[in-house]
Amino acid sequence: MKYMAISNARSQLAKLVGGNQTERIVLTKKGKPTSVLLGYEDFKSILALVELIGNPEVFNQVLSAHKKFQNDDLDEFVDLDSVLLAD
Repeated sequence: MKYMAISNARSQLAKLVGGNQTERIVLTKKGKPTSVLLGYEDFKSILALVELIGNPEVFNQVLSAHKKFQNDDLDEFVDLDSVLLAD
C-alpha cells in the first residue's frame, strides 16, 4: 500500500486511475490518512465481503462449505454471486 498527499494525488489523478489499478493508495492530508483510492474490482470485492458478513445465513453457508472443502468432503458447489446478488 502506498501513501500519498492529496495535493500530489490531485496533480497525478489521471495517471493514478488510468488503466488497471491494482495498487491501493492511502490519501493523506497534513500527514494523516483521510481516504483510500482503490481499483473498481477491489471495491466490488469489499462490497461483496460486507454483504456476506451482514448476512449470517449466507456467512454460515460459506463457513460450512469451507470446512467441507478443508476436509475434502465438498459434494456441492455454492455460487456466491447468485447468493449475494440475489436482491
